[in-house]
Amino acid sequence: MAKKILLATHAGMASGMQETLKFIMNELENVYTLCAYTEEEYPEKYVDRFMDELSENDTLLVLTDLEVGSVNQIFLKKLKNRKFYLITGMNFGLLLELYLLPENEVSQKKIKEIVEISKLGTKCMCLEEMEDLDQKEDTFF
Repeated sequence: MAKKILLATHAGMASGMQETLKFIMNELENVYTLCAYTEEEYPEKYVDRFMDELSENDTLLVLTDLEVGSVNQIFLKKLKNRKFYLITGMNFGLLLELYLLPENEVSQKKIKEIVEISKLGTKCMCLEEMEDLDQKEDTFF
């Protein structure tokens, strides 16, 4: 029984995320990639083979790049026949939190909490907002 994470994206985003996670964590276990449309094999065939190789006791988290994208659509179809967690709109904060989540704590509720937390890390750091922040910091003390 193992928690497995499959990063599935268009082109090389998945491998870049995996490399960054490996850089931060030093070693990775059970993190796989699907860089769709960069290999000769069709993504659907890769997904079928990957899912066939899973144990019934494995906990699978699939992270995709784009909700309306073809990669995510492949996994949406698979949800009808197999239990796994499909999370779209991947970013590195989300991946890191899910990687660090112990397998025995994986649940739909916990994943939704992590998704909401990861949204908080997405911000526009515009010059005007930074100037407002500087002014607030000056008046703090």
